[in-house]
Formats: sequence, structure tokens, C-alpha cells
Amino acid sequence: MIADFVLSLDGVTSFRLPEWTKDNAVRGTEAYFQRRAELKQDRAFFRAGCGVQASDIAPVRDQIIAQMKQLAGGRFQKEGVLCLFGSSNGAAVALAMAAALQNELTINYVCLADLPLFAGGRKPPVPGVGDLVPSAPAMIRRATSLIGSSVVRVEGDRPKVLLQPDFNAKLKQNFFQHSGNGIKARTWSGEWFWTSDMKFGEVHGVIANPGWNQNQEITGLTIEHPGLRNLFGCKGDAFHQVLDDHVEANIWAARWPVELAKI
Repeated sequence: MIADFVLSLDGVTSFRLPEWTKDNAVRGTEAYFQRRAELKQDRAFFRAGCGVQASDIAPVRDQIIAQMKQLAGGRFQKEGVLCLFGSSNGAAVALAMAAALQNELTINYVCLADLPLFAGGRKPPVPGVGDLVPSAPAMIRRATSLIGSSVVRVEGDRPKVLLQPDFNAKLKQNFFQHSGNGIKARTWSGEWFWTSDMKFGEVHGVIANPGWNQNQEITGLTIEHPGLRNLFGCKGDAFHQVLDDHVEANIWAARWPVELAKI
């Protein structure tokens, strides 16, 4: 049997194994099921979502992949399609899964929302793509008087990261928001680095490898939900949640059925 998978990974919710549906013809999947009928193959479509809040990604990745392989009858077939969405830490887990499965399934679509980046990199690294250390802020020295000058960040500069190595997928999209991102200088070296008002100084930025979408930053987000405003105010955590919800509802939900149908 050829198994196709659509999986959404939420990095804010505690980890538990996905509860999969099989051949659920939800709205938008008409083209997929029509194409399946044309091919006359022994094929199944599995779809799920789960929380993946965890600092060590490898055990989470391995448990989900083992479950997927069991659903596929004990082994994957390369003709099987995978579409992945990851928000927050779920974006890091999605990267690890894509790296691990690129030779076992055909990865049609990967969509990421606010991949967490940290000045010192991720420890442990994301399996298969590295520790995701962001670029240093671009700084310029601007004269302020005859006796001194100030160092300021280049307007429009954003954290950038390279996946080392990248993985194979037909469509790769990364989206982030910049609210809450800031910079600091290390006291002992004066070196500038990216940080934020979020836990552990988490920031978000551009995946700079070739093959990823060009326009990755999403602007103009507003905090409409009173619960978010009460919990976070107008800090980075609130915009982080708004971005995750926006990408999942307006980009991922519209695109995965289209990419799934490309079998």
C-alpha cells in the first residue's frame, strides 16, 4: 500500500502521538481523490495533528515516524506523499522529520510558522539540519557629534539562518513575524546578537537556503483576542501566537490539499 500523509505539528502544546484519520474526504481534497481513482493504486490518505512541545526533538520525531510506518503497513513507499506544517517548536520538528523522511517519502509541501531561533543555537541541534544559529545583526556606526558616534542596527535587517544541510521537498515555505525581536551587546566582547522579550530570547527570521520562498516576513498582524492581550500584552509571545494561527488558517489550510493532489 502507498501511504500519503498530512501532518500538523503544534510546538506550544505538550507532546502526544497523533490520532490519525484515514481517507477522510475533507473539503479541498476532491482533486486528490479524483487523481487516486485515475491511478487505480492501492493507496491510503492519513491526516493528523499533534503537540510537540519538547526540547529534545529526536525522540519525538522517531515516535511519530514509527507510528506512520506502522500505518503504511510496516514500510514506506517513495510514491507516498508527505505534507508537513509546523508552528513554533513544531517547525523545528517538521524540519527534523523532513530531513529523516526525504528518501522514504516524496515531500510535496513543508510550511513553517515562526521557527524558533536562538543566539547560541539549539542544544541539542535539530537532527538533520543543524543548530540553527542565526546571523549576527548588521550594525553601522553613525556619527552623532565631533567627539563621538553611536552604533545602530541596519534598518530592515532580520535574523537569517542556513539549514546545514537542507532537505529535498517540492515546495518549502517559511513565514515569520518580527515583533519582539531585538538586539543586545555581549558585556565581555561588545558583540551584538539577536534576542527578544520571549522565553530564552527566542527570535524568528529568514531561512536563507536556496529553494525557500522569497517573501517570508508577514507584517500588519494585530492582537484581536482579549485573552492574548491579557496574557501577553503586546509582547512577542502574543504576536508569535497570532502569526502561528494566521499561517495555519490562511496559508497552510488552503495549500496542503493542492499539494497533496500532486501524486
